[in-house]
Amino acid sequence: MGKYEYIGKREIMRRVSALGYQEISGKTCGYSKFEGVEWVESAKIKITAQRGGDWLQITQRTENITHTYSRYDGKNYLDKW
Repeated sequence: MGKYEYIGKREIMRRVSALGYQEISGKTCGYSKFEGVEWVESAKIKITAQRGGDWLQITQRTENITHTYSRYDGKNYLDKW
């Protein structure tokens, strides 16, 4: 996979699951992409990713909590805020 290719819904869901968000099902989420950004959305959560997956932002809609993860090293995100 090239550095700036879209990583796709399956890879986004895998990374989100690895971060500990286990209750999310890819079957109930929609997927879209536009100009270098990808979104995976459901009624409970919105996941935004930069093309290539360098950063990932997860917003839990019911609690209105947002976490941003950056610097993906191939296995984990190194920064969180």
